[in-house]
Amino acid sequence: MCCIFQLNYLPSEHMECVSVSLWQGSSPSTLMRGSNSQLRCDRIASVSCRFQEDATESYCSNCDTWHSNEAADLLDWMVKVPDVNDIMSIVQKCRKEKDLSRAKRVHLQMCDHGLEAQNVLANHLVTMFVCCGDMPLAQQAFQRLDERTEIAWTSMIQGFYEREEFLLILELFEAMQVNCVHPSSFTLVTLLKSCTKLRKSDKGKKIHAEIIQQGFETVSFVGNSLVDMYAKCGLPMEARDVFDELRDPDIVSWTALISGYSEQGLEEEALSFLEEMKGKGFFPSAITLFCGLKACGSIGALQNGQEIHTDIVYAGLENNLSVGNTLLDMYAKCGSMHEAQRVFDQLPTNDVVSWTALLLGYSELEFGNEALECFEQMKVEGVFPDAIAFVSGLKACNGLGDTRRGQLIHMEVAEEGFESSYLVGSALVDMYAKFGLLAEAHDVLRAMPVRDSVPWNALIGGYGEQGRGAQALSCVQAMQHEGCSLNPITFVCSLKGCGMVSDSENGQRLHDKVIKHGIERNSYVSNALIYMYTRCRMFIEAENLFNSLVVRDTISCNTMIAGYADHGYGEKALACWQQMQSEGVTANAITLVCGLQTCAILENVKKGREFHTNIVKKGFQGESIVGNAIVDMYVKCGSLTEACKVFESLLIRDVALWNTLIFGHVEHGLGGEAMKYLERMQQEDVCMDEITYVGSLKAVIDLGALNEGLKLHAQIVNDNLETNLMIGNTLIDMYAKLGMLAEGQDVFDTLPGRDVISWSALVSGYVEHNLYDTALACLENLECEELSPTALLLVRMLNACGGLKAIFKGQDINRQIIIFGLEKESFIGSALVDMYAKCGWLLEAEKTFTMLSEQDAAAWTGLIAGYSEHGSVIQTLQYLDRMEQAGFTPDAVCFLCSVKACVRIGAQDKGQELHAQIIREGLEINPYVGNSLVDMYAKFGLIVEAQDVFDELETRDVISWSSLIVGYADCGLIETAFQCLEQMQVKGVTPNEVAWNAVMLALSETQDNEDALSIYAQMLERGILPDFGTYVSIFRACGNSAALKAGQRFHSQVCNLHTIDGNGLIMTTALIDMYGKCGSMVDAQQAFDADPSGDIVKWNTLMSGYARQEKRKIVFTLWKHMRKMGLQSEVTYLSILSLCSHAGLVVKGQILFETMNQEYENAVIFKHCNCMVDLMGRAGQLEEAVHILDMMPAHPDRVAWGTVLGACRNWGNTQLSVQAFDNLSGLEEYESSVLTLMSNIYADSLFSKETENNGANEKQFYLKGIG
Repeated sequence: MCCIFQLNYLPSEHMECVSVSLWQGSSPSTLMRGSNSQLRCDRIASVSCRFQEDATESYCSNCDTWHSNEAADLLDWMVKVPDVNDIMSIVQKCRKEKDLSRAKRVHLQMCDHGLEAQNVLANHLVTMFVCCGDMPLAQQAFQRLDERTEIAWTSMIQGFYEREEFLLILELFEAMQVNCVHPSSFTLVTLLKSCTKLRKSDKGKKIHAEIIQQGFETVSFVGNSLVDMYAKCGLPMEARDVFDELRDPDIVSWTALISGYSEQGLEEEALSFLEEMKGKGFFPSAITLFCGLKACGSIGALQNGQEIHTDIVYAGLENNLSVGNTLLDMYAKCGSMHEAQRVFDQLPTNDVVSWTALLLGYSELEFGNEALECFEQMKVEGVFPDAIAFVSGLKACNGLGDTRRGQLIHMEVAEEGFESSYLVGSALVDMYAKFGLLAEAHDVLRAMPVRDSVPWNALIGGYGEQGRGAQALSCVQAMQHEGCSLNPITFVCSLKGCGMVSDSENGQRLHDKVIKHGIERNSYVSNALIYMYTRCRMFIEAENLFNSLVVRDTISCNTMIAGYADHGYGEKALACWQQMQSEGVTANAITLVCGLQTCAILENVKKGREFHTNIVKKGFQGESIVGNAIVDMYVKCGSLTEACKVFESLLIRDVALWNTLIFGHVEHGLGGEAMKYLERMQQEDVCMDEITYVGSLKAVIDLGALNEGLKLHAQIVNDNLETNLMIGNTLIDMYAKLGMLAEGQDVFDTLPGRDVISWSALVSGYVEHNLYDTALACLENLECEELSPTALLLVRMLNACGGLKAIFKGQDINRQIIIFGLEKESFIGSALVDMYAKCGWLLEAEKTFTMLSEQDAAAWTGLIAGYSEHGSVIQTLQYLDRMEQAGFTPDAVCFLCSVKACVRIGAQDKGQELHAQIIREGLEINPYVGNSLVDMYAKFGLIVEAQDVFDELETRDVISWSSLIVGYADCGLIETAFQCLEQMQVKGVTPNEVAWNAVMLALSETQDNEDALSIYAQMLERGILPDFGTYVSIFRACGNSAALKAGQRFHSQVCNLHTIDGNGLIMTTALIDMYGKCGSMVDAQQAFDADPSGDIVKWNTLMSGYARQEKRKIVFTLWKHMRKMGLQSEVTYLSILSLCSHAGLVVKGQILFETMNQEYENAVIFKHCNCMVDLMGRAGQLEEAVHILDMMPAHPDRVAWGTVLGACRNWGNTQLSVQAFDNLSGLEEYESSVLTLMSNIYADSLFSKETENNGANEKQFYLKGIG
């Protein structure tokens, strides 16, 4: 098939044949040349058949390259070409008749003959296809044009305008400017209309510049279009400027200006122009009057509307249905329903618009019953409601709170097929949201095919009103995800939602968007921002916003006062109240309620009475919310008498008021009074709500009245409220705190939709009753339910970790705390310190403590308790001092830990100082503190002071008695200890293992082994089972008495005992000690080997046993092993030195002593020195012994000088014995035995001298005899 060429058409008289030169393998050369143009084959190939096919048919195929033998065919083709004028006539006819089918055939014929490349025809092809309604073909023809005339541009623009493709029109205008094509005045008007439709004033300004360039600004219809464009694009000043430049503004000009101003919300200016127009002699047209009525209705300009009504009557338009409906709408919007009804009744016919205007008027003015009557009458008259009528009916139901009627109208909406209507859908969402039926509202919203900010705002507002901020924010996110723009109402609802869930991050983002939208000065938005910031505790931002307000109204002041009050900033709230009064801002009931809440926070009853007086003066006391606030204020200020007085004076006492009084008594620990008010409330037939039940259950917890709690539970079940989450959580809490954990678990298991509070109540119960494993198991179940733990729950979990010493689990919870952003909460930080301290990770505890932003008393207490529990006594006392320096008063726990620390280091003076401080703080009556003081004095050996503290105790429990008995036993007052043991039983206190063990241990220490075993028998007779302490005492008694068989028998009992699992090491050490003292080192070694732990005490005990048996090789072998293991201590050296002393290993002992001095420095104590003195004394090195005494860290004691004195007798050193005796005489521990020893030394010395004299006499006698 031959190719269609794009040829510039030339008449035959202007064409001439040209020579054709064809080269083998080369491109085609020139085929023909006209007088004005030429066409080459290479160009032909490139433009061949651009118009391939449309939706209905194909026009041609790809072209083939011409060859020289086709030149003759070209000449024949030129002869057969149809007349262009004939084709043009056919094209014009197709355009006029809009005959698309014939237009396509003509186009095909033109393509067959190559005439579509003829410029004039090709441009008219565009117009033809546009008029025939086929824009795709028109676009293709337009794109093929090499030279586009103004007619093609105009046709395309008109075609796009008819199809409302306004953006494409403006793109064509840009292309026209690029191609230097100037639109006609009519085209410019179309372009301006497109800008108006799109509200693109920037494009409109460019077109305005084109108009000026072409001098069309004086053309009236162009000027009118410019006025209309600027006015409707929101540039009224520019519209007015153009209008003023018009030479002769006509009625159209005026109408454009009035309509534009009216649409932009400048109704007053629009009405002013209307008056100015009439003053210029122009009588308004129907459209002008229509615009005027719309403006009057928008601003409620009833008088202006009545004047226009007069003009309508004068013009004879009162029977015009469109004008009449607009007049009816104006009166309705101006609130004159009587006139609206009159216009409605006078209309020749009432269509759906008339009925809807009347119905909408009644609905907007909250004449709900009249609106619904109108809605029903409309249907009776055979007029089917449209979308607006349904909207008005739904709004009337909304105003009346008539849920049932609203649901019936919803059913009609579905029957009439209006569910997909945007207006109806939005009204349904709004109605259901305000009814609180948010699930139904959400369903309607999801079913809407088109959703913008209006229905979303209604739903967000509904969630906000119900305090469901999380759902509100979720809706905002979904709304933004759908691309819906945020308006002031959206911002207000969204900010309220952010405030409710304290989402400051999203709140600040919304604030940024508010600024970008330029609506930060909107009073509703600014108040919502203040609300959001106060709820998020960002008071600096809230104050900056509040202070930047040009006018601070009642709402903004109330928002600030309420924000301060809600977060406990009472003083600032009162300052805001004072500022409000000084600025003359009127206070309403809400303001005064907020003021009362502030007084309640500050517990300022005096200021509260002032507010009470103000309320009475303003007459607000009759409002229930105000009365409740007054009672609540007096309750929280502790003035229950005044609260009850106000309560009795109120005429209306609703359930909320009763709840306030019940809760008030509970909060002040008056659970009994609360239960009395509950009984009275029931007698007055006031129905209990969930708050009442919660308050009553809390009263039960306060009283510990389980039976009352069970009765309330039964009543809750009877009222079908057992599934109520708040009540269920309180029931769990009640059972948990009363120790009924199984019942609490049952309530928990049957509670639907349980939340994190439910888990917190249950876990708290388990932790309080030391069921830490169960508590931690709850955390895993909580994660399975995809609930985020609260700060309180995490604290409870940390308490459980501390109780179990589960450090790794505690670290996991610490990581969760960081993830949830709760690490800055003071009580969380205190709990972390406590957990790390209890787990023995004291460095981590101290690090966490140091990093706390606020180190409160709880954090100090946790750290002090941790150091105390893990034996860091010095740090315990240091942190107690630092706590006091930081301004915190230690509590009972701090004093308890500090007293124990004093006991451990023997700090008697510090302990007595703490006792004085405890008395000043009034904590001596605390049983735990009192018991610790008894224990402290007893262990200091100050048994008289211990007895005094004991006698002052209000309650003497088993701990108190046991501490005193242990004290007497430790002081060797066995008889008194035993008397206390009997006395405590007389007082009704059953002795525990500690008391029995103390007496047994004291007897075993004093070698009264038989008595110790007798006490053991009495203990068993009274049903007290022995614990590890009992057996330790028994083993010591057996060891002291070398009762090997008895010890072995008790050992076999211990093997069957399961209550010593945590004290196995102590028991093992006691066994090794017993067997060692009994001389059975085989059994001692077996006991040692059975315990794999590398405890230094156990090693030292075994070494002492071998040393006692003088097993030197084994002792030194053990010592070498201990050194390798890093287990040696000063006690270890004491055992080895003792062995060296008894074995006479002087050199070995000296080396060990020097090594110990180097390794332990200040750890050398009297016993080590005494042992070395004994070693040197036994070896006769008395001067070296005295030298060691000089090295002692303190004055040598009785044992040291006694050892020297004994050595002096053994070695006959009378001179040194005098020095030792003099030192012993200066000590309080001086005993008569020293005199005996000294006299023996002198006797030995005299005997020695006598022996020497006798020897000399014998020698002299012998010599004399020889002589």
